[in-house]
Amino acid sequence: MRRSFDEMKGHHQADMTAAGDQMKSAMAGMMQDMDKHLTAVAEHLTALETEVRASAPNSAKVSEHTEEILKQCDGMSRMHAKAKTY
Repeated sequence: MRRSFDEMKGHHQADMTAAGDQMKSAMAGMMQDMDKHLTAVAEHLTALETEVRASAPNSAKVSEHTEEILKQCDGMSRMHAKAKTY
């Protein structure tokens, strides 16, 4: 999961680097929302990794972090689908 997340972040950063200044200013709000999603995924992924490595993982916490990661991924997918309509 971590490897896929890191790859996704790399693609996102490459897209932002390739985008022109005009496009960046037009999509500033969307970029901020994407960064919020990415930050939330990173935080919950780290917490999930920590919990899973524990000698006795708490299944409720594992579920909580997994659900939050999926929620954030869904939010990013919706943003991506919405961006394609422009």
